[in-house]
Amino acid sequence: MMSQSQTLDVEEALRRFNGNMAMFSKLLKRFVEINSNIEEKTAQIVSSGKSEEIFIFFHSIKGGFGNLSAKNLYEKTIVLESFARSGDLESIKKELPSFYDLYDQLKIAVADLEKSNS
Repeated sequence: MMSQSQTLDVEEALRRFNGNMAMFSKLLKRFVEINSNIEEKTAQIVSSGKSEEIFIFFHSIKGGFGNLSAKNLYEKTIVLESFARSGDLESIKKELPSFYDLYDQLKIAVADLEKSNS
């Protein structure tokens, strides 16, 4: 099991958000809501076989993970983005289960954060 700080580095995020926990929590919750169907969306984009679209997708969500200090997901999307850039769809497909697991860990971390702040 990965540590909470690798899943979601709250201290780092709060530095980025100037200590504003309410703003960070709101954006984090919204990000998870917007991406609630991430497995379906990812599978659909990857199955299209269009490397450029796949690259853009992973590049876009990488930025969100980075801004929210979801370190493990940020690192994983760097790998997925790189595979997409080189057109290596098989490697992307092999990495997707661990990507989904990391996203599930993020959802748990977000729920834990909400509980601790309520």
